[in-house]
Amino acid sequence: MQNGHKVKDDILNQVDDFVYLGGTISTNHLCDNDMVRRVGLAADIAWNVDKLWKAKDISKETKIMIYTTMVLHWTLVITQ
Repeated sequence: MQNGHKVKDDILNQVDDFVYLGGTISTNHLCDNDMVRRVGLAADIAWNVDKLWKAKDISKETKIMIYTTMVLHWTLVITQ
């Protein structure tokens, strides 16, 4: 089995998974790794709005608007 391909002076090694255009491409042709990655990204976005929820100077309506535009939007985009 070949370890890699040579391009100019660099050796490109074969990998099992890589991200291309936001999606995980896998050698096993399954979407499991892609879905786990995308759900993790969505969870990370939701986790990072913790400061927003704790902010006393932002109204509940504004917090909900920010949540729906940022978190839900990115959750849908990431899981497509």
